[in-house]
Amino acid sequence: MPSERKTIRQLKDEYIRINTEILHKPIVNEESGDIAELHKAGFKKMISDKAIQKSIDNGFTKAEHIVAAIHIEMLFRKGKKAATLLDEKMQMDM
Repeated sequence: MPSERKTIRQLKDEYIRINTEILHKPIVNEESGDIAELHKAGFKKMISDKAIQKSIDNGFTKAEHIVAAIHIEMLFRKGKKAATLLDEKMQMDM
């Protein structure tokens, strides 16, 4: 991210611009070979007020949350699997 400070709206616009390109395309984790796809529902949830609030509750800022979302493809590709858990719907979730 350039050194100038961006507004939350600018960060959200950047998130949309960058991650629209990866919608419905497989993303492969380099270590495990796990494959993920970003779908429209997850795309919207990632920068929802509820998701941002969860990050704030965990000590992050709005901007930090959105910057992480901007880089979700790289984070998944380079991530190290710590655990595999069932989500609320009893489906595998990473």
